[in-house]
Amino acid sequence: MIDMHNHVLYGVDDGAECLEDSLAMLAEAARVGYTGVVLTPHYMVYQDYTATVRENQVRLAHLERALDEAGIPITLYLGSELFYDYELVGRIGTGAFKTLGDSPYYLVETGRQGGTALGIQNFMGKLKISGGKTILAHPERYDFVQEDPNVLLE
Repeated sequence: MIDMHNHVLYGVDDGAECLEDSLAMLAEAARVGYTGVVLTPHYMVYQDYTATVRENQVRLAHLERALDEAGIPITLYLGSELFYDYELVGRIGTGAFKTLGDSPYYLVETGRQGGTALGIQNFMGKLKISGGKTILAHPERYDFVQEDPNVLLE
């Protein structure tokens, strides 16, 4: 079983604060049967959660060494959870953020209130033009989905 969305990568966002927190989370994940984890730290321009891919790769390498030393049998992959806003659109294709585990898939979220299906669809279209595909994170949270779940069909 592979966890595709979490905030286990330490020191990046509102998730794990330190390496020890990450190790504890991953030890529990292994205990309950996970064999892989795609680390998906927030990439949010407006909150300055914009750790570079290189910074996240360094954290990933430290975490992989610590997992090996602790004997925790989990494979890690790196990704990003992109919070859609207008400034983010200009960063598509710059290498500022990652797809999920070097796949063509981007994990995208938007605001819970006030967002529109059209806005997120436009962003998804821009990612598609750049060769990417989109997975919409926790769609059940968004007002526009709660008002009409059929918007997800498009």
